Amino acid sequence: NASRNKLQTVTLLDTLAKYKFDAALGGARRDEEKARAKERFFSHRDEFGQWDPKNQRPELWNIFNGKKQLGEHFRVFPLSNWTEMDVWQYILQENIELPSSAISLSR
Repeated sequence: NASRNKLQTVTLLDTLAKYKFDAALGGARRDEEKARAKERFFSHRDEFGQWDPKNQRPELWNIFNGKKQLGEHFRVFPLSNWTEMDVWQYILQENIELPSSAISLSR
C-alpha cells in the first residue's frame, strides 16, 4: 500500500534524524522480489531518504564503503544475499523454534 509505505518512510526518516543514526537495518532478501534484487548490502540513501540505483557503491569482495554526507544514511540488509533455503537451513542449524502461524502448509 503506497500511503502506508509513505507513512513508514516519514517515521523512519524522522527517527534516523532524531537519534542521529547512520543506518537502519532491514531483513529484505534479494530473492524476494525484483525491486529488492537491485538493493545492495549497504544501500545508500540521500538526505530525502531516496534510493538511486545509479548512486549505489560497488561491493567488491565484501568490502563496503560506509562514507556518507550530512543527512544521508544507509539501509543495511545483512540477509540480502541469503535465499529462502539459506533461511530454513539456518533455522534448522540453530534449532530455532517457530510458531505454528509461521509455517504454511503448502509452498
